[in-house]
Amino acid sequence: MSMRKTIPPELEGEYIIRVMDLPVGSKGFVIYDDDDFANVYINAHLNDKAQHAAADHEIDHMIYDDIHNNDDIRTIESRADGKAIPVLPAMRRASELPRPGKRHDKEELKIKQERFDDWKNDWYINAPLFDEY
Repeated sequence: MSMRKTIPPELEGEYIIRVMDLPVGSKGFVIYDDDDFANVYINAHLNDKAQHAAADHEIDHMIYDDIHNNDDIRTIESRADGKAIPVLPAMRRASELPRPGKRHDKEELKIKQERFDDWKNDWYINAPLFDEY
């Protein structure tokens, strides 16, 4: 497979590209070995143009050192695709996040807790007794 992308000199000799059968949804991926040598795997079921695009995408992951950074996956993939990096919402404290489900007011929750306590007490009072053997 000949490459169309210009490879930075620091990556020369630091990777190998292998074309092999991969699952249908997978275009390619990079795995680094213990010596930090990159093994790029490209799906053999793709046409030549798609294989070149997948190889370029994986090389971009190597150029941006994505395996060693903590960027958001959307940022990593957009950068490797050559797209604009998405603007991500700022992180918020857990107390500021919206709660899933129906919102209950405090009075309603208090009534539900009282009903549960009544049921629990009634169950303990009327629970069947078991003979000890």
